[in-house]
Amino acid sequence: MEQTFVISGMTCGGCVAAVTKNLSEVDGVTDVVVDLASGKTTITMQKAVSLDALKKVLGAKYQIQQEAIKPADSNSITSVTRSS
Repeated sequence: MEQTFVISGMTCGGCVAAVTKNLSEVDGVTDVVVDLASGKTTITMQKAVSLDALKKVLGAKYQIQQEAIKPADSNSITSVTRSS
């Protein structure tokens, strides 16, 4: 299972290394890919891992939240109106 999160508070490669190391140590996490520029982190898990568990290993320095699901582009939705 793969989930994407947004992590704020990272400012350098050292931050990326620390976040990657800490998240990798969470039971059930098998892979962590961090993108410093976007703040997005993709975590591959063997089993569900709670957001609280991820927050705990990151501590107060970094804030993590699950990436918001973007709504469909309103321009791609076509509405049909029938007239009587």
